[in-house]
Amino acid sequence: MDGLMDTCDALFSRRDRETRLKILSDTHVGAFAVMGCVMILILKGSLFADLFTAPEDKIPIPLFVFLTPVLARLGMGLLLNTLPFARNDGLARILGASRTPQHSPLLILGALAPAMLSLWGGVPWFPIVWGVFFVLWRHCCLSTFGGITGDLLGAFSELSETALLFVLREAL
Repeated sequence: MDGLMDTCDALFSRRDRETRLKILSDTHVGAFAVMGCVMILILKGSLFADLFTAPEDKIPIPLFVFLTPVLARLGMGLLLNTLPFARNDGLARILGASRTPQHSPLLILGALAPAMLSLWGGVPWFPIVWGVFFVLWRHCCLSTFGGITGDLLGAFSELSETALLFVLREAL
């Protein structure tokens, strides 16, 4: 959530790249951070309320609630492994210190298993929405920040989970 909040402050500041990167590492919480956090919490809460009160006759809801964070974390790994670092310090650089090109195919294979399970579970849009969101977020990281940071990874996790929960809600 911290990564999402810092990313909201940086993205909506409408400043240059260097200032956005400074905002990402700033410890202060801005108005955009609070609005982004509250909106995601309300949206996720309402989506979970809908999912856990819906009958399970159409789709296996527990399976998809399990697959949602799995795909989000696999996406974080792919982003970390395929994007340059936006800064010379920070969490992304520490986590990505041992990254190699051989990790990407393993992460893609790891994402295929949840995708196949979602097809079996009756929600073919699940992996498609995740893939589209992944590509869009990757483009945003490159064009807006020049690479990846730990905060951008955290924001991807929160936003992709919310998008996937929304797909589940619409599948009911």
